Amino acid sequence: MVRRIWSAAIASDKACRNTWRSRVSAPKPERPTLEERAVGLFLALVVGAPTLALIWLYLNIELSSSPAYLSTRYFWVSSALLAVVGFAAPRFFIELLGRIWRWMHRFID
Repeated sequence: MVRRIWSAAIASDKACRNTWRSRVSAPKPERPTLEERAVGLFLALVVGAPTLALIWLYLNIELSSSPAYLSTRYFWVSSALLAVVGFAAPRFFIELLGRIWRWMHRFID
């Protein structure tokens, strides 16, 4: 009798766990909030613009020996693209800036 009650209790416990697991789905990735997007846009303007300015200046210095140079249009278009990326995907934007700064650091050393 005790064995039947015990096995029934274990079976109901397993059934309850399986039901709970089926109700719980995998965690959904969080979408960036408007606040995170605004911070990404702010970082694009405050940090991204000087970064692009340094890259633009470096490329123009390297091209100064030849008659070619990059006009300011390249700087403004790339700044606008960086601002769009900062607003649309703030987490990716921070990763992108980190990659750019690591790339720039390789050239300095």
